[in-house]
Amino acid sequence: MAQLPNEIYRQILSPLDLETLQACRLAGRSINQAATELLFRHVTLRVELAPPQSAISSLRFIQIATAPHLRPLVREVAIKTIVPSVAFSVGGSMPPLSASHSVYYRSPFCMPYPS
Repeated sequence: MAQLPNEIYRQILSPLDLETLQACRLAGRSINQAATELLFRHVTLRVELAPPQSAISSLRFIQIATAPHLRPLVREVAIKTIVPSVAFSVGGSMPPLSASHSVYYRSPFCMPYPS
């Protein structure tokens, strides 16, 4: 069976959601390569005050950063910090406070995929 170029597979897979892309990685080598490139193009590091989620996100981020076959695929890193709701009172009642902040970093060394 003739193989399509990787660029064609990327075009076909690009509108798919993350779960579907993960499933596509099991379909075959050609589709696996294109799906992996799309899956690891954008990586988010979640930093929360709730330790379990933050620890899991940090571990996955380190695994991607140290994997020689995944590291070059990352084109954008988002760091999302989340502070959970905090209720406090200063001379009366105040609504709970929560905060969320995101920082995006796009590497100037990464070339965009050809269209």
